[in-house]
Amino acid sequence: CNESSITPQLKNIERYQNIRLRKLYKKVFRESTRIAMSRSFWDRVLYDREWFGQGADPLTMVEREIQHKDCTLLKGGRTSTLFLINLGRKPVVVKRYNTKGVLHVIRKAISPSRASKSWALAHVLEMIGIPTPKPIAMIEKRLGPFRGISYYVYEYVEGIEAQKFFMGGIAEEQILMATKLAELFKALASYCISHGDTKATNYIIAPCGPYILDLDGMKIHRHRFLFKKRFKRNVERFMANWEGIEDTLELFRRLLKDLDERLGDKS
Repeated sequence: CNESSITPQLKNIERYQNIRLRKLYKKVFRESTRIAMSRSFWDRVLYDREWFGQGADPLTMVEREIQHKDCTLLKGGRTSTLFLINLGRKPVVVKRYNTKGVLHVIRKAISPSRASKSWALAHVLEMIGIPTPKPIAMIEKRLGPFRGISYYVYEYVEGIEAQKFFMGGIAEEQILMATKLAELFKALASYCISHGDTKATNYIIAPCGPYILDLDGMKIHRHRFLFKKRFKRNVERFMANWEGIEDTLELFRRLLKDLDERLGDKS
């Protein structure tokens, strides 16, 4: 992630960071002490060993719990559906990425599934200390090379959507959480990572601080000028959440005003 306006030393740091993140991105698709994997003609599954235990069948467990009477539908949609279920008596969120038909399956056959992107990026964020719910499983239903429905399973975090949290005016708690949310943006910028969808509903405010959700549109950029263009759109979209809420808008303007300097802009 580099640009002529930044120092050679910073270029080397960012290049090293970028290589390290990409290595981790690939590593989480292999067996390890933390991650177990199963693969067949019909599916590919990666899951957290500690959460599921030895010899688990996450696909069967997840699909069974989705049909259970205690399953809660959090969000319905044509492209994806969100469920709240219990796995091992612990609440988890299942994001099911739906298919739109045969042509969609064929077109997406050679592309990574959105579930796999979320799985990998959640591990990347964990490594660099950016709060996101713990990744638990990634499941792809397949027919050989053709991907069908996929699932991303992550730990449920108790909290309030940022949109609701900052609607009630600005108090000391709102200032604290807004500061932490601004630091989250700055941390992403320091690693040349853009989110892709910065709607306020994609940030959960928990007692310990904000968590970032909806990772399938996130991208680790190799080139700073491409990153800056996309990240600027991310910030603009985030600011648009607070139009008409002047106190909140002004608070985030103040907290994010030094982002241009962090991105290497001279203006």
